[in-house]
Amino acid sequence: MAVSAVIAAAGLSARMRDFKPLFSLGGSTIIHHTVDVLRTVGAAPILVVTGYQSAVLERHLVSKDVMFLKNERFAQTDMLTSLQLGLNALPSDTERVFLSPADVPLVSSDTLRQMLAVTGQVVCPLYQGRQGHPLLVDQEAVRQILHWEGPGGLRGLLDTGALETVRIETGDPGIRMDADTPEDYQRLLQYQARLRGTATCAWISN
Repeated sequence: MAVSAVIAAAGLSARMRDFKPLFSLGGSTIIHHTVDVLRTVGAAPILVVTGYQSAVLERHLVSKDVMFLKNERFAQTDMLTSLQLGLNALPSDTERVFLSPADVPLVSSDTLRQMLAVTGQVVCPLYQGRQGHPLLVDQEAVRQILHWEGPGGLRGLLDTGALETVRIETGDPGIRMDADTPEDYQRLLQYQARLRGTATCAWISN
């Protein structure tokens, strides 16, 4: 099965006041982790939609064998626009696509494999009953996402019920951990250290 990935990395990182894809994480960076975990399940091509600091991000990922597409209107558009640009640029034979923000780096590869084992137009991972990232979509979902102009972005489309959405409990807190705020970033660092066995049980999931 041809599985690709689109990573939305065009945002301004306004709440962080810095460029969060390049934040350090366990000897690497957030965006490197995000790309690497998708690679473990054979996602190819991986297309990174850039915008803010696009040249910096492309230089940083030059060794990762990914494709780039710039959202020229990144300051005026939301993540859905970046995902639509990326989906429209993928090979026509792509059967399923992982859709991920750039700053959700600690998803388990086991979670991605669990998602791939499920059939559905949209496969959504859950942790303790709450939705996370990435999503996995099939060709029909891609078609509808590309044509969606309604409110609420991608979530708005899912809320309409127009797509068959399969939600699976993963037991993976990484699906809900991003770097939207400094506090989120600290939780990422703590969880990553815990995964490596260098943290105490003081880590708490909020």
